[in-house]
Amino acid sequence: QTSGGQASGGQTSGGQASGGQTSGGQASGGQASGGQTSENRIGLEAAKAAALSDAGVSASEATFRKAKLDYDDGVAVYEIEFYTSTYKYEYEIHASTGKILSRDTEAIRTEGGGGNSAAVSVERAKSIAVEDAGQALSEVTFTKTKLERDDGRTVYEIEFFAGDTEYEYTIDAASGAILERSAERED
Repeated sequence: QTSGGQASGGQTSGGQASGGQTSGGQASGGQASGGQTSENRIGLEAAKAAALSDAGVSASEATFRKAKLDYDDGVAVYEIEFYTSTYKYEYEIHASTGKILSRDTEAIRTEGGGGNSAAVSVERAKSIAVEDAGQALSEVTFTKTKLERDDGRTVYEIEFFAGDTEYEYTIDAASGAILERSAERED
């Protein structure tokens, strides 16, 4: 006697074939993994594509600084950072759903002399910073070049990337002296 039992021999009411093929499948852009990892993650490339799409940036315009799987409060997320010639972008994307959890966009400023008391030109200040870092001007990407007043002194704030290292300099606009410098390597 089987009370309340169900026939398990071949009936699939409303079920879907889980291993079937779709004849109208997408030929382009599909990946063999398709996000079918044991944790059902979308994959790093899909996360990068989502960030680029949201930013309205093509892959050829972007230089990636960071693209990695991490955990935020126990939730698997992809941390994506990239920049273009005009903006720096940071994204956090849910690893399973692909939902953008956070985004940060920062305009890359390049401001010239503009009448402030700068005896050193912006181009010379860039050269001072790049030479101090042991790099060549042709091999770096500037993300910030700003002339500003800091503690009563006119200074250049200069930031740039060379490979996977971000450099930040503060240069006295009157003398060209390096007041501060830092370099941070991205993993």
